[in-house]
Amino acid sequence: MIEKVASNTSRQPSAECFPSPLGVGYAGGFVVRVYTDVSRATLEQLQNSLHGDVTHTAFQAASFLAPFYEHAGTHATSLLVEVARVEDSGSLMLMPLLMRQSSGIVRIEGADLGFADYVAPIAVEGLKPSADELEAIRQAFLEALPQVDLLSLKKMPRELGLATVNPFAQLQGSASMGIATKVLDLRDATCPSHYKRSGIYKDGMRQLRRLRKKGTVDFRVASTAEGAEQLFAELVDQRRSRFEAVARPDPLSDPGVREFYRTLICNGVPQGTVLFGGLFLDDVCIATDLGLVHDSTHFGIFTTMRSGSLSSYSPGTIAFMLILDETVARGIDHYDIGVGEFPYKDRLKGHCRPLYEWNKALTFKGHIAAAELTLRRNVRIGLKHYPALRRPTAWLRQMLNSFRRWLPTGGLAIADLPGVITVLPLI
Repeated sequence: MIEKVASNTSRQPSAECFPSPLGVGYAGGFVVRVYTDVSRATLEQLQNSLHGDVTHTAFQAASFLAPFYEHAGTHATSLLVEVARVEDSGSLMLMPLLMRQSSGIVRIEGADLGFADYVAPIAVEGLKPSADELEAIRQAFLEALPQVDLLSLKKMPRELGLATVNPFAQLQGSASMGIATKVLDLRDATCPSHYKRSGIYKDGMRQLRRLRKKGTVDFRVASTAEGAEQLFAELVDQRRSRFEAVARPDPLSDPGVREFYRTLICNGVPQGTVLFGGLFLDDVCIATDLGLVHDSTHFGIFTTMRSGSLSSYSPGTIAFMLILDETVARGIDHYDIGVGEFPYKDRLKGHCRPLYEWNKALTFKGHIAAAELTLRRNVRIGLKHYPALRRPTAWLRQMLNSFRRWLPTGGLAIADLPGVITVLPLI
């Protein structure tokens, strides 16, 4: 779930200490300001300008955005969009964005880069603009932004809690991506949909009993930055071996990506915004599970395990079930499985949250890129209706990944290659 956070009654800081916007747009009584080179101080100042209770997901919390923008600075220009009413001193919402160039296209997109499960604003609780207000916000938003080829906002939930909407997912032209997250309710263990009554939980506990016959089994939850860093080294090593075994590139092989997660984890574990556990057999870590904690929801990020003979004991499943037990023990009410389609997710019952995208082409090149995004979406949705095509598509993707090594463009990401290859990463 996405719930409100602590009340913020601060007014906007004085002009002397507030950063200067890159661009400003006005329409229908709304003002939109765009700030760039977003630092932790700028982020805190702008968050303090929000008037009243606010709501956002874990991926727009300062604990996530601050290290994210530090990492993204080497790949893109950080942007933070403020939306306010002209007559008010407080803001209505902030939208974290990035501006970057890819394949000759300059685009503005959500603050994601593959790290975030949700793209959404930090909004005042209860924000529900009318159709006319949405159109005014859109016009002011377009007026304030720097000139680019394409605006592309993906992985957007339509609601932020019960009383607040995500205005960017409500804009005309937004469309379902064909993907969804799933939120588990952990509060009532007697409910038929509770994870402890699921087949995967029973399988995990059965495998745990089997594993205990091989030696001493411990599940350790990191509580210090030092412990978190040691466990993160195990997670990286486990992913490296597993990705090498299937000839797939692992994003964590990039030093910058590793540093982002290391900073997020080592800062977040002591603060309670990261829940990180490891499954150990005779003091050897054989599986890890990582997630973010925000309000009453635990957002799953990574579950991985060590390759080898112990894989028959499903240590990743065991770690996942034990982290759910730890989540309940901490009094956290919900678990968000996150994006990505894996068979184990179908074995857990929960509330599905569909995700939406909004693409706005602003130049001829932008129209070409927007058409490509529409093609990807249609292929992705098509595969949902014809799941038998998934296996040959996955095989084709693996072959193309291998073929990249022999191409002059081998250093490019799959998404940057022309033609059909661009369809594959988001399938």
